[in-house]
Amino acid sequence: MNRYGVCKIKTKNSVKLVFAFALATSIVMAGWYTASDANNSSPIEKRADSSPERIAFTEEIKGTSQIFTVDIDGKSKRMETQSNYDKSISTLTRDNRHIVFKGYKPNERFYSQFGFYVLDRQTGSERRLTDGLVWEGPYDCHPGNDLIVFEGIYQHHGYGDIVIATFGGKTQKLTNTEEFDERAPSFDHDGTQIIYVSNALSKKVDGYRLKSVFTMRLDGTDRKRLTFDESEDCEKPTMSPDGTHIAFVSRKYDEKTEIQERCIVLLNLSTQKRRILTKNERNFFQPQFSLDGRSIVYGEGGETPLKTFLFSLEDRVKIPLDPPESNKTDGARFTADGKHIVFWAYFNKTRTATLMRTDSQGKNRVALTSKGFTPKK
Repeated sequence: MNRYGVCKIKTKNSVKLVFAFALATSIVMAGWYTASDANNSSPIEKRADSSPERIAFTEEIKGTSQIFTVDIDGKSKRMETQSNYDKSISTLTRDNRHIVFKGYKPNERFYSQFGFYVLDRQTGSERRLTDGLVWEGPYDCHPGNDLIVFEGIYQHHGYGDIVIATFGGKTQKLTNTEEFDERAPSFDHDGTQIIYVSNALSKKVDGYRLKSVFTMRLDGTDRKRLTFDESEDCEKPTMSPDGTHIAFVSRKYDEKTEIQERCIVLLNLSTQKRRILTKNERNFFQPQFSLDGRSIVYGEGGETPLKTFLFSLEDRVKIPLDPPESNKTDGARFTADGKHIVFWAYFNKTRTATLMRTDSQGKNRVALTSKGFTPKK
């Protein structure tokens, strides 16, 4: 059995390819990440203070997007940055100390325009975490240590690689191959593994390798394949808080109907038993488990505007979170303490985008803050 958990590979070329891939990655990663690179706090440690949960978001001030934070009750709004470049997709770490965000500097070369930055809220200092040699895709913050993992697309081959970076600016590719496409990384429930999708070991379908779900340790070792359906393309995986299940977006093409079906799948890792939670021909966006593992929040859209739903795994009930009169919602996620869901709601009539929150059951919706925007025609 190889490090992907696969017992048989039929061709000699396949054996050579996989062996070379595993060996190259082991050489690159050996001894790179140690506990001294982070702050050694427990992955599930809560904030030491009793301050309320805060949310980070961006808002345009005098033509430049800046980062703000606000309490979960909508009070104590604070402007966190004043630098003269645009920012987006900000995340406040669990200890309230740092904010990770994407920054955009228009004077840089194309592949250097976007970069990940970290802001120290105590000192006000900003540090760029990535070197600008890649286009940085989706990212995730470690639940305890000062780390992020993200999807990097290197311009010399165009495939995605999984990259990890410390808040000190130390960056390393965990996947180092030009043969496979690996994307959508996130940390698992306790921060000991990374879950992602890869087309390594997948068969070609119409000249295209479909992606499966994998996990690996933070140093890039102990890779395991979790899904084995050769007819599906997997996207946006996430792991349940107890580590027993994963949820992901599955895409399959039906040759008879010529329709590409998409669904969110819940997979029991010990039994491999699948449960389809919801499906249609539209896109699904980033499912996320609640802290108790009893529900999943996700986005759904396509030709119609994006909508946000909470799905109860016990009751099998799909709960819409969109407020009345809103034209679309996006960016839904559970707060770190698991007590609330936050998301953006857009209202074309008033030309405002409102940061909303509900409780973990999708009830008691409250507006936290609003900003203006120009609706697309």
